[in-house]
Amino acid sequence: MSFLNMIQSDSGINISQFNDKKYDSALARANGNDVNQPDKRYQDLLQAEQRIHSELPVVTLGHQSIPALIRPNIKGLLVNTYGATFDFKEAYKK
Repeated sequence: MSFLNMIQSDSGINISQFNDKKYDSALARANGNDVNQPDKRYQDLLQAEQRIHSELPVVTLGHQSIPALIRPNIKGLLVNTYGATFDFKEAYKK
């Protein structure tokens, strides 16, 4: 929801100034009448996402990746998707 709410018409962080009534309506249903009905809410969110794909108000320009070779005998090493890349707290050599 965080990313979907970012480009809602009345969002304070809608820097793309995207304004689409169908998109806003789908999010309003997902957060309103359908909030406690998982199947309907999913369909609302899917409709909102499809509007983004058809209108393209934002486009991903890049994606960060950090390739790494890790020896097979190293176990318990956590690779995080945010913050510090590796967490060695539980790592051990087998």
